Amino acid sequence: GSPAGQPRWGAGSPAAGAQKSTPNPPRRTRAIVMLDSVPATKLRVTPGDVERRAALERRKLREMIEFCYTEYCYRAHILDYFGDRHHARQCGTCGNCAPHTAARTPLTSAEMLSDKRTPARNRKDPTATATLSAPRALTDDENLRVRKILACATRMKGRFGKNMLAAALRGSAARNVMQAHLNELSTYGLLKDLRQDDILLYIETLCAARCLRVSPGEYPTISITEFGDRVMREQERIELALTENREQDDEKPLLPNTALQTYTLFRNGHSVEEIARQRNLVTKTIEGHLIECMAAGLTVDISKLVSNSARAQIEKAIAEHGTEKLKAIHELLPESITYNMIRFVVAQNSLAKAAK
Repeated sequence: GSPAGQPRWGAGSPAAGAQKSTPNPPRRTRAIVMLDSVPATKLRVTPGDVERRAALERRKLREMIEFCYTEYCYRAHILDYFGDRHHARQCGTCGNCAPHTAARTPLTSAEMLSDKRTPARNRKDPTATATLSAPRALTDDENLRVRKILACATRMKGRFGKNMLAAALRGSAARNVMQAHLNELSTYGLLKDLRQDDILLYIETLCAARCLRVSPGEYPTISITEFGDRVMREQERIELALTENREQDDEKPLLPNTALQTYTLFRNGHSVEEIARQRNLVTKTIEGHLIECMAAGLTVDISKLVSNSARAQIEKAIAEHGTEKLKAIHELLPESITYNMIRFVVAQNSLAKAAK
């Protein structure tokens, strides 16, 4: 029989069937309890809501990146972020205000507790100095790189992002760079001696220094500011938090092996067409290698690449328009004169000026 006070259901009773089909209540376990998913059509979220959230997250990410590269007081930056404008411009104790000063304030009780629970081999030396670089005066070479970056950003007119700016300065032959005609800029390939990451580091620090501005939106672009324009024209001097590496600055930039192979073959008397066939490359790539070698200071006999008559026409166009934008020079010349021929003449003139 059934316990007292408990209803007794028959085998064929509807209530009995209902009782058998009733799911068991969820139990407390250490596993994840999966609930029934709601169809997407019933979610109270619109595509506009998703886009606004995505834009917010992108903005927050950019602000975090700017915080990592800022040259100003970390405490002031955080207080500004949370809307507190009533504070000193410098706290005097953060990594940017006192980057080379070891912490001297006593640990709080919470920090003491955390330190006691940390194994001795994993503890950091409290007297160790900060590894972040403090803003410092730039060397002549660094100032020149900064001006080249700002000049390239000016010519790109705020239509591209950081990576495209770095790629153009590095002289990348990527399809998107060529399709955007960035190889026609006079600033194309001006920083071939630097890696893409090194150029991006310069760009990030220039953004933090308010020389460059990043636009909001899903596809942020980069443009020069009024202050950056004054820096480019040497009307202002800036200090940047760049790691100083004098050994690397003193060394001449190393050329890629592929460019050196082309240079060796050319010096041995092979023509551009012969080198292209031998190395299974297109002639434009071989010409690019030779231009890269000239930018690194190597001598190239351009009389084998540009005829005397073509060079005279190019020199005349340069005298009228300068070398700021190669497209303006190219438009004045016959179609038989290519951009690389113009680059050869410009590079040769630069080497001649440097030799004086």
